[in-house]
Amino acid sequence: MVAAVETYGDLAAFASLRVPAWHRLGNVFDKPVSTKEMLDLSHLGGWNLRLVDAADLAGVPFAKPTQFVVRDNPFTGAVEVLGTVGGRYEILSNEEALNFGDQFSKNRRWETAGSIENGTRVFATLAEADDIVLDPKGQNDTVKRYTLITTAHDGSGPVVIKRVHMRVVCKNTLGIALREAGDEVKVRHTKTMRDRMVAGAKALGFLQANNDAFEAAAQKMIAKSATDADFWRIVDGIFPKPEKDVKGVVKKWENKRDSIGDVWNGTTSSMNDLDKTAWRVFNTLTEHGQWFRQTCNGDTPAGRENWFAAGADFDASAKAFRQDVFDRTMAFVGA
Repeated sequence: MVAAVETYGDLAAFASLRVPAWHRLGNVFDKPVSTKEMLDLSHLGGWNLRLVDAADLAGVPFAKPTQFVVRDNPFTGAVEVLGTVGGRYEILSNEEALNFGDQFSKNRRWETAGSIENGTRVFATLAEADDIVLDPKGQNDTVKRYTLITTAHDGSGPVVIKRVHMRVVCKNTLGIALREAGDEVKVRHTKTMRDRMVAGAKALGFLQANNDAFEAAAQKMIAKSATDADFWRIVDGIFPKPEKDVKGVVKKWENKRDSIGDVWNGTTSSMNDLDKTAWRVFNTLTEHGQWFRQTCNGDTPAGRENWFAAGADFDASAKAFRQDVFDRTMAFVGA
């Protein structure tokens, strides 16, 4: 199961507007679609999610009120238990989750939707029309923004509505999005869930502070020129040369500098459209930190998934690295 996307034979519970996901699974559609069409394309519709008394299904009594979350498998129709929850748990169906997005989708369109981890968690993203465009008369670098809706069907997590910059296509990218600093609402699966979701959606319509702060910082970066010497001073501050050559650590340090230099100098082509500014410094180091990692298992399905998970910065140290890069770049800018 690549990146935990739910599959059945050649079918996958995932859909994407225009751009195929890295895992190449699911349906790719060319024009914006309705919520009903998105549910069908991503195989999120018709699950018939329901609660069943655990004692009835298991045939034995439980000490505390216990329920099973049950669905009809979207590919086979077989009845499946997704999770065990308490007596006060309230289901939010996939239809309700995506229909909720219609309440604040005036300037948005469905971008991705899918099911991961055997249907225990689902996600959907709406692309916002007002992308952040940096230096529109020059480099014209665009930062996409999305509204994410995600929920767990096994009792392991709340409903989350959040503004993100990550285009969610799998478990790994969902993890990145959930770790972003941004406006979000978390709602527990209780009887007041729907009212609290509505209140949260209204709040998200007005809270622009995070996007405004990010855009302001990025504009400062893009306005600040950076020479090669400036770039390497920042790199050396993050990755100082080892004082002692123990177990080939100096050679590893040299290799790291070479691969960082490849990104900065345009060898990977990802920086071709960016001038040499603090914005390019920031993008070079964050790109390198996310994608230039070695993983085990080589070029195999497991190896590729491990590589993507590593590139997803799915840990606290990676998050700290990104923050360090941001802080050092803004210090260079003088902000």
